[in-house]
Amino acid sequence: MRITTIGDIPVLTPQGKLDSGEDVDRLEVELRQLANEGARAVIIDCSHVRSVNSVGLGVLISGHSNFVRRGGGFALACVNKVIENIFTTTKLSLVFEVYPTVELAVAALTKSAPQPTHPERSPK
Repeated sequence: MRITTIGDIPVLTPQGKLDSGEDVDRLEVELRQLANEGARAVIIDCSHVRSVNSVGLGVLISGHSNFVRRGGGFALACVNKVIENIFTTTKLSLVFEVYPTVELAVAALTKSAPQPTHPERSPK
């Protein structure tokens, strides 16, 4: 997993599959550590994620809850069609803020951005 920072926002870029394995375990640890260190927001760059299962979804949901509960932001970027379909099927598309690029996610989390895509929501 690659970890970078844009401005003051950490960007986590997991690789391959987010399932029960080292990648998802590391993502969970990094998300928890960032929250405990006081990060106000985080972006998960999914550009290198091929698939996600229930374990990976659980880690994303937990991370989202942890940041939002603290008044912070949690965004996903560069989600492929397979994962987008999983989010739609599970109704997680109503929970996660999903952006087509990391740059748009950064802009949103710094309060100067277009609205996230929520395939099941009506435009405002």
